[in-house]
Amino acid sequence: MLVRALHVAAWPHPPLLLPLLLMLLLLLSPPLSEQAGGDGGIIASSTSPVDTTQHVVEQQRLAHGRGLKEAQERVTMFCFTLALPGGHHPALLMAQLRETLGIFGCDSHLVVSTVSAEQLLHGHHVPPFRSTIVAGVLGGSRPPNDAAIFAKAWKQVFTDGAFKKQDWTVKLDVDVVIVPGVLRHILAVHCKPNQNCGPLYLEDASSMIQGPIQALNKEATAYFGAYGNRCVVQTMLGKASEVTYLSHCLKSLMIRSQQEPNLLLHLHHNSHCDADHAAFHPVESWAQASKCLKQSGWSDSAGSSVSSHGHSGADRADAPAMLCLSLVRPGGVEALLVSQQYVAGVGIFSCDGYILLSNISSKDLFKQGLHPPRWPGRGPEVTIIEGQLEALWPLGLSPANIRNEVPQTSKTMVMLGAGIFVKVWRAIFIDRRYQRFDWTLKLDPSAAFLPLRLRNVLRDLCPDGVEACGARYAKNAGKFLHGPVEALTRDAVQTYADGHERCMKDIDFKDKSEDRFLRLCLDLLHVEGVQVSKLLRDIHVPSMQIPQCKSDHAVFHPFRYWDEFRNCLNEAGYLLHGPAHDPQVSWTLPSAKLAAPSLFCWALVVPAGAEPALLAAERIAGVGIFSCDGHLVISNQSVPRLQQNGGVGRFARIDADLYTPKGGRYMTALNSPVFIKAWHAVFEDGSFQRG
Repeated sequence: MLVRALHVAAWPHPPLLLPLLLMLLLLLSPPLSEQAGGDGGIIASSTSPVDTTQHVVEQQRLAHGRGLKEAQERVTMFCFTLALPGGHHPALLMAQLRETLGIFGCDSHLVVSTVSAEQLLHGHHVPPFRSTIVAGVLGGSRPPNDAAIFAKAWKQVFTDGAFKKQDWTVKLDVDVVIVPGVLRHILAVHCKPNQNCGPLYLEDASSMIQGPIQALNKEATAYFGAYGNRCVVQTMLGKASEVTYLSHCLKSLMIRSQQEPNLLLHLHHNSHCDADHAAFHPVESWAQASKCLKQSGWSDSAGSSVSSHGHSGADRADAPAMLCLSLVRPGGVEALLVSQQYVAGVGIFSCDGYILLSNISSKDLFKQGLHPPRWPGRGPEVTIIEGQLEALWPLGLSPANIRNEVPQTSKTMVMLGAGIFVKVWRAIFIDRRYQRFDWTLKLDPSAAFLPLRLRNVLRDLCPDGVEACGARYAKNAGKFLHGPVEALTRDAVQTYADGHERCMKDIDFKDKSEDRFLRLCLDLLHVEGVQVSKLLRDIHVPSMQIPQCKSDHAVFHPFRYWDEFRNCLNEAGYLLHGPAHDPQVSWTLPSAKLAAPSLFCWALVVPAGAEPALLAAERIAGVGIFSCDGHLVISNQSVPRLQQNGGVGRFARIDADLYTPKGGRYMTALNSPVFIKAWHAVFEDGSFQRG
């Protein structure tokens, strides 16, 4: 009717009508990708840069119309690998399993090999993982014509079926390093959860599938599994490579592709890893993998466990939230050590929340001489408890005749500090922050720990979740509880809070160490104690002795000086970025203060990933936008990392999806609408007018 009306009323000249009508029909017709794939059916392959860009732009238009909540949903991943029984694969796989990286950093995983898991890892005792066996012979290196073995690997994936519960299926080579948060973000750009994208897989900028990493959404994997036998030609399998086989199958099935230049970075042609790519290849040792992750900006630190773009390795949905607490004695080495941990973001400051306790204020605790030169001026918040914090020897007793459960060789481990820690735990009960976390951990300041490893240990203690776990605590020294790290579930802390007066009445704490009193109290209150061997390695306990921090434990104790503490973390594989006590850098010349113009600076921050941690570090150091005369931080939601320790000053929130796709001739971020809203926030704030 519209075309007819135009013909009759507006254009009486037939020679001009045909081209005008064709243009109008093209404008009114939906994009080809919507015609083909709107019902979830098979979509014609679209591999040209123009088609890909048009589709991504259309996806972005639709995403903005769905609201902020859906845009922030978290992409889930099923990852699998084909592991060689020889070469460097077994050692790399064990390291990834221990650190929950590689395929073990995904929401679900499957290891495919030609041998059993026990044979693959040479009988090493490791946490259980999902694996399967395929027929074939593999040695220490892959044959060039490996299509047949990978066809069998994909068949195992289809038979296993775990991919159906996740949004994307990702095949990874063992010698690939991935940053899970960045990978989730990239996958979400191409297809968000619950978005009807139709079958889809990713190619690189040259429209090719890469061998080290391959990404198919759930619909593409299901269709490949259902109809992939059509493209399997036995003669081809004997002569083709994995990439040729997969590319041939997906294209012959007419599954749509999209280009993603940041999916993989080949290290053959680049000297280091970066923050833009999701995967890096090849790495042949855990040392190389750690170095690559460090270069990419990934950090084994407190993460947002439900982040969709976080660099943290703890971004799995089942990562338990940890509240960590420490008691710091004023003066001496403890305060200096904790101040250096604070600046570096390690120790209890790498947990999801922390409580620092002492008997003096933060200002007095971290006074001049008891903090590193690079100090924010305002140190961490301190909860004050009354009384002396030194646990002295009782009259007439000595280490030889004090009854203690764990063999002791250190004076610090046999001090009778139960009375002091009764006050500490009372302060925790009054504070009540423990109710917001899955686990509460009391840690000695000299206990060096790896947050990701610690989360994994706690997850294994409550495999079905902390709610199903109930009141439980970790016995970290055989059948006993040893003081450097004490881990209690939320229900265990609540039980302790409700019954601690009974413990004070029924148990004489005056002749007991704090860890022994806590164990006796928890047992009296019927809190379940579970033995865990990988929680603590203490060099002062003969049964635990180890000269270095190279084991796969989560906590190492004691390291009272910063150099020792930092070296232990680095030796254990923690990606610690430089010493915390670097000298303060002077950013301005004296002459620059003369008649200098005032500056108002603002930054738009993605709420997950590396940016909040970087901005928090800039705030502490007084650099970046915090070195300007006025500043404004803009994001689309509150950022807990930035709200800690005094916040970031002025903050504005905008209603926008900050995860924008890339497109155009140079594949740049299509983020103009986001920054228009950010500039409106600057105008509304008005602080720029004061400069």
